[in-house]
Amino acid sequence: MFTIDANNSWAEQALLTASDATAGARFGHSVALSRWTGAYALGPPWPTSGPTLDPTADAFLTVGTKVTVDVLNVVVGAPLHPTGGAVDAGQAYVFHCDSTGTGYVEDAVLTPSTGAVAGDEFGSSVDVDANHVVVGAPGLDFDIFVDAGGAFLYTADVPTTWSETDLLRASESQDGAEAGGAVGISGPHALMGAQHHNNAPGSGYVWAYFGW
Repeated sequence: MFTIDANNSWAEQALLTASDATAGARFGHSVALSRWTGAYALGPPWPTSGPTLDPTADAFLTVGTKVTVDVLNVVVGAPLHPTGGAVDAGQAYVFHCDSTGTGYVEDAVLTPSTGAVAGDEFGSSVDVDANHVVVGAPGLDFDIFVDAGGAFLYTADVPTTWSETDLLRASESQDGAEAGGAVGISGPHALMGAQHHNNAPGSGYVWAYFGW
């Protein structure tokens, strides 16, 4: 963990390690940062405690392959999780910082309304902004299109209670486009990347939501 001082110099503040470290767990494969008003959200005290994401998880489920944080919310993707027994169906976890500021509490395990389907890799990309979360599923099939990909939008109308509010899909679905391999959300705008659209040149899509 690093912080920047008044002279714009970075200094190491803490070395974070997993309390249940195992070979091949890929701890640190993805990182994220958010800012409080006038301070970094990951500043002291360092939250080092938290729930085990999934008691059945092993080193191959890639829990934490994608991580995003926004003030008090943390979203963690597990795209290879065998949700409902479906290989590589994937799921995502939402956490919030507890009242002590020293740990995280799990709010929800997100799965898509389309059901757990092998190879969808839901959770390959995640992003959060306030009470909105977007989760990518690049292996999602649409109609006759295999691995066209898509993304799912979730909203917490009540704090810590998340529900799916939209399914994002490219206006030009194609086999193998893998839309949802990258997602983003900021304010009223949601973004989705499709790296293999049009045989690899790729495309990006933007949605605007009003009334948020």
